Amino acid sequence: MSISADGSLILFQGPIPSTIKVYDVYGSLQHELDLGNRVSCICDIIPKSNGTFVLVEKKSLTEVDRDGNTLYKFNERSGEYIYCAVDLYDRIVMLDDGGNIKLFDSEFNSVNVAHSLDAFVFGRKHSYRVHYNRKRNVFVAFESAAFGDVDDKQCLTIFNFIDGGISK
Repeated sequence: MSISADGSLILFQGPIPSTIKVYDVYGSLQHELDLGNRVSCICDIIPKSNGTFVLVEKKSLTEVDRDGNTLYKFNERSGEYIYCAVDLYDRIVMLDDGGNIKLFDSEFNSVNVAHSLDAFVFGRKHSYRVHYNRKRNVFVAFESAAFGDVDDKQCLTIFNFIDGGISK
């Protein structure tokens, strides 16, 4: 389940049949998308301004059009999970479970931005979530770190892209 910037509810049903349904803020079905192939584990569905969707699976990104055709695909080779957000230029920000940031243009081409979020001291990175704030034109990353028997700690990082890198 995802919520788009305009307040639409995006639901995934799968693996058989693998469909995406988009409902407006009043609960009316706006669009139903049959993915055609079996998809079992979608972590997030991110709409893009051109009407396509980015499907975030455990270690891959897939962009599909409104007919369910695959346009682009990216497979991450490191880490266990990835987390993504899309900005107003349809660039895709991807964080892995180690806090490493990758940036892709609207056609899944890698942009030379290599950055890592600061790790908690003595902590173990546990998970991230990343969202895009259109009003402020910034990304917000939420990190939860497990410290063993002690309480978990959380960190909120706000960043955006500038020429040649990231501004935090």
